[in-house]
Amino acid sequence: MDLFSYLEALTYSKKDLTDHPDFEKTYDPFMINRFLSKQSDFVMYVSFVNQKIPKKAHYLYYLHFLPVDKKKRRFKFYKNKESKDVNKYIKIVRTYFDINEDRAKEILPFFDLKTIKKLESFTGGIVKKDKK
Repeated sequence: MDLFSYLEALTYSKKDLTDHPDFEKTYDPFMINRFLSKQSDFVMYVSFVNQKIPKKAHYLYYLHFLPVDKKKRRFKFYKNKESKDVNKYIKIVRTYFDINEDRAKEILPFFDLKTIKKLESFTGGIVKKDKK
């Protein structure tokens, strides 16, 4: 499980992931608070739980009290293994920000497809699809 799986479960699918074997190792309350506090709808909930409580209690509080809007996902992140054009997207991000490949892989999940297409247009179509 990764951070984004927890965010999606808390804000969209409302799945209880506390039974997952790696929950105690992978759940980071600080990072969850940090991401949720960026949404104006969630600030009140984050300020209430911004204290040292057990990880399971922290997760269950958010699971039951955060409002859900099924029409829009608040945290849309690409899962690199599922995308067919990940290498192309990495090249676009590398070209636009002038960074190395490792750094581009790190920040790629923070961009949605619409933003990547805008970045591609800004690079002037420099990045071509690999021919295979």
